[in-house]
Amino acid sequence: MNQRIFISKASHDCQELAAFCQSKSIELVSESLISFQEIPFEDNLEYEVVFFASIRAAEYYLKHKSSQRFPIFTCVGEETNRKLNQLSIKCDFVGDKSGEPEKVAKQFKKWLGSRNVLFPHSDKSLHTIASFLPENQLTKIEVYQTILEEKHIPNCDYYIFTSPSNVQSFISDNELAKSSKIIAWGKSTQSELEKNQLQYDFCLTHSSLKEVVEILKNEIA
Repeated sequence: MNQRIFISKASHDCQELAAFCQSKSIELVSESLISFQEIPFEDNLEYEVVFFASIRAAEYYLKHKSSQRFPIFTCVGEETNRKLNQLSIKCDFVGDKSGEPEKVAKQFKKWLGSRNVLFPHSDKSLHTIASFLPENQLTKIEVYQTILEEKHIPNCDYYIFTSPSNVQSFISDNELAKSSKIIAWGKSTQSELEKNQLQYDFCLTHSSLKEVVEILKNEIA
């Protein structure tokens, strides 16, 4: 019987995983369980640096950024940096292990020095990076809402949850199949799983599809 893998990402964001699944005759269910709503803002704040914790935060911030402003861009990790590069955005700081935000926060604090930083974020942000910085050095602004989308997901052998919000949305309308294995996208997603008494099997360090595929290669003959 063919195996089935679920990932809480839209199919257009999962090409690397889709190619692996096709090579192994595995059914891939790629379905984001969240949607997003823009929150407009005026770019009249004081800051020198912008930190992007996700590509979504970057997209909504850049839509409203003043054309007269030229901040230094930074981001949480390589996956976000790769997508920013596609938007012709160069980051001066890129977190080393985005799946471990506390480690990234310590790296970023050291890099930032005494400069002021803006954190564009979702209404559901955990503010992990910002929590490591002095209040007088940071500004936080909501640029989008995260909306939970209840969808039925068929029983799978592996579940890959890519954010805490996707975990919340999944459990509102689904149950995990028995004997299934769970991959958490990073520490924040791991914490959400634990909060809901769901046992995870793997937690990503770099939060990338490449890392997911490496785990599955070791798991699936």
